[in-house]
Parts: sequence; C-alpha cells; structure tokens
Amino acid sequence: MTDVAGLVVGVAAMWQTAVAVYDLVDSSRQFGMDYEILNVKFEVERVRLICWGDAVGLKSLIVSRDSNEPHASNQVSNPKPDPRLNREEIRVAVIRVLGCIQQAFEDTSRLQERYGLQPASGPGAATVLESEETGIPPSQTQRILHGVFKRAYENMRRVARERQRDTPLARRTVWAVRDRRKFTVLVAELRAFNDSLESLFPD
Repeated sequence: MTDVAGLVVGVAAMWQTAVAVYDLVDSSRQFGMDYEILNVKFEVERVRLICWGDAVGLKSLIVSRDSNEPHASNQVSNPKPDPRLNREEIRVAVIRVLGCIQQAFEDTSRLQERYGLQPASGPGAATVLESEETGIPPSQTQRILHGVFKRAYENMRRVARERQRDTPLARRTVWAVRDRRKFTVLVAELRAFNDSLESLFPD
C-alpha cells in the first residue's frame, strides 16, 4: 500500500510539472483579437488541467508535501486523492497523458515546426507577430479577454514560478506564438489530453 501511495505522489508531481510547462508560452502580448482568442483557449486548457488535478485530489498531495504537514490537515480545503488512482491501469494511463503534455513543450523543433512557436526573446520574435497588427487600438472586449485569466490566477502563477526557480524548467526558453494556425494545433492537442484525463475519472 505504501508503494502505491508513493506512486500516487509521483503522479501529483507530474501533474504539477504539466501545469507549470504552460508558463513556457508567453501569452502576455497583444497582437490582435485572433491571437487573444487563441490565448484564451490556451489558458482554458491550463485551467482545465488545474481543475482536474484539484478534483482528483492531487493538489492535496502537493500542498501536504510542500508544507510538511500531515495529509489530514488539508482534507477540509482539498479532497483526498481519488481511489481510482490506486488502480495500476488508471495510474499508468494518467502518467502517460501527463507525460505527453510535458513532451509537447520539451521538443524545441516540434514547438517551432509543428506548433508555430519561436523564442520570445529571440531576434524578430515580436516583429513577426507585429506584421499582423491592424493599427487599431485594442477594444474593451480585447482588454477584458487579455486580462481575465491572468488576474484570476496571478498568485498561483507566481507561486509556480517560485517553485521552478531552482529546477531545469526555470532555465528553459520562453516561447511566443509566431504562426496562429499552427498554434491552433497545440491548443487542440492539449484539449484532447484534458479530455482523456477527464474521461478516466467520470463522475
């Protein structure tokens, strides 16, 4: 049983990393409504992954580990790990899906060629997107779309960055969207991964 519990904690760590890799894409730039809509869709998938982890009780394991408190102290605010995680076939499937999410952000050539991303700080990173600008000031709707998720999850993202500071993830390149159509492929794949995770834990 102890071995199974340790494996479930490992799943929680993978989930935490999968959430963190979303921060490798810089969605803070404003380059027209089409890009804003894509950024919202991208952030929705990140939030779905967070909510899924919360729902199956992975967050409680992370909080307990980081605070060095007994798991029971977190039961009020965070649910216990879903007992279905104790089933090997479910746990392995979850690990594979989370691994696919991480892998999507680890292959630099794939990020550029398949998903239309490029280093955010590299030469021409902004100018490629700026050529798409219309010159029209952002509308109120666009400003709302741009900030709605960032305001809601600002503190959580800050904590995630602090945890990543001394990890290899903290030293990875941050990417910016170069090709809107290709970036849509990444969003669709992330949506499919989230659909798979949710299908493994039907209500």
